Amino acid sequence: MNTIRLDAPRPAGRLLTTVAHRRAQLAAVAMVATLGALLALMRSVRIGEAMLSAALLRLMGTGADRVGTAILVDTDGARAGFAIASGCSTALLALPFIAVGALALVTGRVRPGRTLACVAVAVGGAVLLNQLRFGIVGGAIHLFGFERGYGQSHVLIGTLVSTVGMVAGLAGFVWALGRDPRATRG
Repeated sequence: MNTIRLDAPRPAGRLLTTVAHRRAQLAAVAMVATLGALLALMRSVRIGEAMLSAALLRLMGTGADRVGTAILVDTDGARAGFAIASGCSTALLALPFIAVGALALVTGRVRPGRTLACVAVAVGGAVLLNQLRFGIVGGAIHLFGFERGYGQSHVLIGTLVSTVGMVAGLAGFVWALGRDPRATRG
C-alpha cells in the first residue's frame, strides 16, 4: 500500500506551473473587468474618439471640431458632421479581441505575455482602423457636402474598411495566438 504525505512539499516545477496559471487567471479576470469598464464608460470612450478624430481632421485642413460625441467639419461654408454611435465605437470593436484573449488565458493554452501582447496589438489596430474610418467620413463630408459625403463614405467605404479590417484583424489575432511555440499542447 502506498502512502501519500499531505504535508510534503510539491516539486518546484509544479509550483511554478500553479503560480503561472494563477497569474494567467488574474490577467483573465482583469481583461473581463476591462470589458465591463469599456461598456460602462462607452460614452467617455466615444468622446475620446471624437476628440482624436477632430484633431486628426484639423491636421487635414477640414476645420473640424468636437461637440460631445459628434465631429463637425467645414463644408460648403457651413458646418456638418456625424456623431459616433455606440455601435461604431472602438470599444465595441475591441470587445472580441479582449474576450478571446481572456478565454485563451483561462484555458492556459497560450502564454500570458503573448496573449496580452496580441490583445494590445489587436486593440491598437482597432483604434487605428476606426480613426481611419472616421477620417474618411469626415474628409468626405468636408469635400462633398453632408448628403453625398456622409452617405457614400459611411455606408460604402466606412463599412468596407471596418468589415475587411475586423475580419483580417480577428484572423491575424487568432493566428498569432495559435503560433505560440512554447504554448502547452494537450
